Amino acid sequence: MGASSALDGGLGAGPLDASRVGKPRDSGVSDPPLIPSPPAEACAPGPLSSPSNLCEQPDPSEPNSFRVPARLSLDASCALVSAVAADKDEDAYRFSASRSDPVSIELSYTSERRADLAIDVRDLDDRSVARVDDVRTGPTEQIKKVIRAGAGATYDVRVDGANIGLCQSYNLRVDARYCTDSFEDNDTEGTATKLSFGGDQKVQLSATAHQDDHDFYEYTTERADPVHIAGSYTANPGDDIVLRRIIGPTRGAPAIDETGTRSGPMASFEHWMRSPAAGERFRIEIYPSGSGCAAYQLTLDAAACSDAFEDNDEAKSAAKLVLGQDLSATAFHGDPDFFDLSALSQGGSCTITYVVAAGTTQRLRADVYTANEGTIVSGVGTGGATKTIALSWPARPVTELQIVADTDGVCQPYVLRCSDAAVGI
Repeated sequence: MGASSALDGGLGAGPLDASRVGKPRDSGVSDPPLIPSPPAEACAPGPLSSPSNLCEQPDPSEPNSFRVPARLSLDASCALVSAVAADKDEDAYRFSASRSDPVSIELSYTSERRADLAIDVRDLDDRSVARVDDVRTGPTEQIKKVIRAGAGATYDVRVDGANIGLCQSYNLRVDARYCTDSFEDNDTEGTATKLSFGGDQKVQLSATAHQDDHDFYEYTTERADPVHIAGSYTANPGDDIVLRRIIGPTRGAPAIDETGTRSGPMASFEHWMRSPAAGERFRIEIYPSGSGCAAYQLTLDAAACSDAFEDNDEAKSAAKLVLGQDLSATAFHGDPDFFDLSALSQGGSCTITYVVAAGTTQRLRADVYTANEGTIVSGVGTGGATKTIALSWPARPVTELQIVADTDGVCQPYVLRCSDAAVGI
């Protein structure tokens, strides 16, 4: 600890850290201890416990000093130190960060009218990264600071304070897994996590977000179909963090930029991202604002609004029809469906039926084309809960049927049935 000008005479004489008393500051301890990680439960979220009175016991963190700190192991879980502070006793602890992630540093002590402790975080060039020097307000104090560590960087945590006289016990916890996940470091566009769709055409992931620590993901479409992106996140108690979603092609401006609101600990969201063609690359950026940590889940579904006829988004790729049968398909705004009608050039009819989902106002429109005349018959959905589009035509050189959805952001299932003129509907 930093030297105090005097002992607290009002409390009487008390034991100091005998291993350090009388030695000069920065005496050059050559063999500082390595403090191993505790069991994982010691790193569970929640307030750091108050320390036991260790002043009559050997200090397991010694010898250490500002110049030669004790070393903390963060490999297995977090680092947890129970130690004592006293006059002429510099307490310092060194750790290295494996990722560019937030690191939580907590100090707990029972002041007993003896001292105000502080934490001072410094880099290897002795530059201050963060300092918390709060004046105590009660007998038991909790100090917490979260720093944004750099991957591979090394930091020293110094414990010091004012008016240290008698021995002061404290607990120190350093947690580099406070708000991280298996996808880190994906903090930039260049380090975006590449996502791959499974056999069910879905990707599901769980991750964490922290203020100033953006997450980037990329995916490639296998068809010219919209991808449904749904998620939710839960903030730690007392944190005001919200998650902004920025989604769009890897080249060009984003198509979606939304934050929304969070009225409770959890918020949910969903987006549809259209793709103009198979093989297109898209980027998702999770952009935290506010303060704190949030755990979030994402599900990407490339088959949420697709069907067996895709990709039939252009007249030249019109899908073949099976006549006289009900065929199930889906429609989405900006993703038209084309069906080949060349087998019905002697006359025919098509019926499209669909049920509009509750709370939506989706409307389908259908057009029958010929090569020379353009549209010869068209219609929109009419009726009650079940909408119907009925189209028929005499012998004409028809080429294709086009079905489009008017309202964006709503996937509309429908049933198509086409027959020749002799059979009818």
